[in-house]
Amino acid sequence: MLYGGLFLGLGFVTALIMGVSSSAEKDEWPFRLLGSLGLLVILVLSIFSPIQGAFQLLPAIPFAMILFATWFSGRFTEGRHIRSKRTPSVWKNYVAGNFFLPVLAIAFLVVMPFAQRYALSGAETAEREVISGYIRDESKTDDKIYAWDNTASLYLSTSRLSASSILSPKLYVDTAENKIRLENQLDASLPRYIAVNEKVPLLPNVKKLLSSSYKKIDVKTSHFKLYELK
Repeated sequence: MLYGGLFLGLGFVTALIMGVSSSAEKDEWPFRLLGSLGLLVILVLSIFSPIQGAFQLLPAIPFAMILFATWFSGRFTEGRHIRSKRTPSVWKNYVAGNFFLPVLAIAFLVVMPFAQRYALSGAETAEREVISGYIRDESKTDDKIYAWDNTASLYLSTSRLSASSILSPKLYVDTAENKIRLENQLDASLPRYIAVNEKVPLLPNVKKLLSSSYKKIDVKTSHFKLYELK
């Protein structure tokens, strides 16, 4: 989703630059102002949001479409002194020139999760299944685990409960209070296994906990490390 978000973000920035820098008819400026302000607000909110994802940029699509429409309208206007053809209105350009963008966005939302799972993160997904199989075979059904991962899918695949109410440090630890709560809950419950995704940074106290109370299990994975309670 990172590359998809960058792709959409660059497209929106391009729309903003094209819409603001090009000339426009007097009656088009309200649309241009609306598109620019809406696009800027959504981009800023997306940048500072604790939960990141390309889906957060989807509300910006209508505003980008307005900017593209005014830009196309300006291009038509610039050349009308050599053409007798009537200049299309903003809304005609909006519909005719940009109808494909919502379709493209929907296709992106449908295809990207599968691409991320099976193509972009294929090795990571395979190793997660290795970790899951080991935990299922070596633990009891009432043993608790923790997935230091960017997804909470390990609990479902292992049929084991999480040792913390905060299921994933990547998805839910967006405040200092939640970080402290997660560290305290892991220290108090001491899960039987902790699976660590190498791409997800460990909190300092969690590092200490792993060093003092856990041993590393050799499961021959490069994206994950598996720790068992001593």
